[in-house]
Amino acid sequence: MKKNLLKKFFMFLFMGTSMYALQACSDDDDENGGGSSNTNVGEVVPGSGKKLLSAGDFKFHYGSNGKLKYVREGDDRHEFLSNQVVSYYDYYYDEYDTDKEVINFSYNGKGYISKMHESETWDDDGEKGSYTSTMNLSYDGEGHLTKVTGKYSEEEVEDGETWKEEGTATINLTWNNGLLVKYEATTLYDDGWKYKETATFDYEDREYTNRHHQYAPFIENLLGEVATIFAYVGLFGEGPDYLPANVTYEEVELYEGEEDYYWDEEESYTYDFNDDGTIYRVNSDYFTYGEIDEQGEIDEYQSKATRAEKPQKRSFMFGSRLKKHNR
Repeated sequence: MKKNLLKKFFMFLFMGTSMYALQACSDDDDENGGGSSNTNVGEVVPGSGKKLLSAGDFKFHYGSNGKLKYVREGDDRHEFLSNQVVSYYDYYYDEYDTDKEVINFSYNGKGYISKMHESETWDDDGEKGSYTSTMNLSYDGEGHLTKVTGKYSEEEVEDGETWKEEGTATINLTWNNGLLVKYEATTLYDDGWKYKETATFDYEDREYTNRHHQYAPFIENLLGEVATIFAYVGLFGEGPDYLPANVTYEEVELYEGEEDYYWDEEESYTYDFNDDGTIYRVNSDYFTYGEIDEQGEIDEYQSKATRAEKPQKRSFMFGSRLKKHNR
């Protein structure tokens, strides 16, 4: 029984000395889940004390200690711990039967996420299963995300029949003079399916200076919810020096070497900026910033989310990288 993998993985990047300066951690913290306390995550201009409060549909909420507590996007809620994010999907439809996903991650010596891991098991009316996924992230000397490698495995047992699927994915990001110029992703499955995705970026005459190296909504065409949040708050390294005016996307699906599907699209973007150089608007998406005490504490959402029942299988972080058709 084939299952669609529901979530899109991700692509983009930003951070370092950029818009969202993270508190640096030691190199020893890379593999043990230590690292940034995330106190400065979401800070727009280093040292300013101002945080990113919203970006399009994403709403960011911080505790009194300055740490990111949770992010809302419509009916989805993402709760942040120091090295873990717990996502509740469609929470407000039924708070006691909510899809839940847990992603663990660790930082490198600069405070960027260097590894992400998911694992889950479920038993739902006789349908049992488990999945696990791991991805590793690499950065260049300027703090740009350059490569992601990942692997995924899922197994289900229903009516005595066992189904298993495995896949690997590689994402390469090409940079030139501070600009992201190309994104390439290849996913291979053990049953003969192959997915190739590319994105190319046109900066025209470098009209849109990205003073604080922010990420903008165009990344959401390549990222899932959680990964986009990571990018917005600076956990995926340094963003481009300028923002792209046009992005061309292509996707090819092949089965045993034969093309099964092709899709391409070009999207254009216009930007407005605040006086300090931060992004104010991208097309119809607005960004807002402020001190954390401007939005206050909303603890009732925290207490509700923790009452969710057993985790429901949500599928892997890679999403469009590691996905299946129902067939």
